[in-house]
Amino acid sequence: RLMKRLGDQATYPISGYTTSVDWAASAVIEFMYFDLVLVRRMTPEKAARQIRTLFPIAGSKAIPGAVLPPAGFRILAPPSPEASTRKAAGKKDPATSPGQVPPKR
Repeated sequence: RLMKRLGDQATYPISGYTTSVDWAASAVIEFMYFDLVLVRRMTPEKAARQIRTLFPIAGSKAIPGAVLPPAGFRILAPPSPEASTRKAAGKKDPATSPGQVPPKR
């Protein structure tokens, strides 16, 4: 819904969480996410997948014995230029549902 509301202004990925997140956990997750994107030149989608691999607490599943609950880290990718072109042409957009990171290829 957020990307739809932003319309043509949705040109950048937005990171967020599906739950209220511990401040320290979000700091670690976000700092590493930006390192992966800005320093290691990963795409936002690839960096989001890597975050969930590096920090299982960033995912949605509870970690047995963990002091903190799962963060539910997500990335909302903007519509692709092709999707905008299809939309303008009146064609349906087969893209993944909003809020989902496309699967690995």
